[in-house]
Amino acid sequence: MRLKSAQVGLKSADKHTRRLEQANARGDQQLKVLQGRLEDVDHLRRALPVTDRALSMARDHLMAIEAKLDILEGAANVLDLRTRGHVTPTSG
Repeated sequence: MRLKSAQVGLKSADKHTRRLEQANARGDQQLKVLQGRLEDVDHLRRALPVTDRALSMARDHLMAIEAKLDILEGAANVLDLRTRGHVTPTSG
């Protein structure tokens, strides 16, 4: 009787041991995934200043282009006004 009880207890212990090993394996896999994510976040944090500088430069270039376009638009308007006076006859 004691032998059967001990065997049942041993089977139960083996079952729990297997479950614990499986849980540990899942935990190890999740840890590896989290470590990979942390590496990704660290990489993004290191790349952020470079990206921020590039964005700032792009904005500066865009502002310069917009200023040049404004100048060209003003020049086109002045030229248009000057040439309209010569092309269309004035009543008088």
